[in-house]
Amino acid sequence: MITCSFLKFLNAGAHYFIKYLKKCEISYFRAQKWAVTSRPKTTT
Repeated sequence: MITCSFLKFLNAGAHYFIKYLKKCEISYFRAQKWAVTSRPKTTT
């Protein structure tokens, strides 16, 4: 049986998970951007 507290826990978990994902996305994007700008332009 799903209780109210369990739902609240799930909601909080999802919130932090999304926050974490966004943080990862931003840092990954920055890393990619940095890699592109710092790397000499070479065609493969």
